[in-house]
Amino acid sequence: YHSRNPRERAGPGLHHQDPSLERAGASMMCFLTNLAISDFLLCLITFPATAISAAHNTWVMGINMCWIVGFAVSYLRIVSILFMMWIGIHRAFVIKYPFSKKITRGIA
Repeated sequence: YHSRNPRERAGPGLHHQDPSLERAGASMMCFLTNLAISDFLLCLITFPATAISAAHNTWVMGINMCWIVGFAVSYLRIVSILFMMWIGIHRAFVIKYPFSKKITRGIA
């Protein structure tokens, strides 16, 4: 008998997964999704502007677009760095407190 449910295939004693592990996985997926969105927006905004500027060998989109692209690049890089920092902090707490039921504000 081969079940498609991994909890049924886990064997005796492994049927119940710790809910705190599911919460930790959900928060990690939230961090990674936000990081991916931030990086995607950075590429989406900067690549066309960079390619057009490189093709013309000068900035041809006007001063307002220059300010917008410059702000977007700076802002999205900072957002990416902050998400990577939070992923690192989250991983450090998971390693330091591996069997903790939940991470509260007092611990974090």
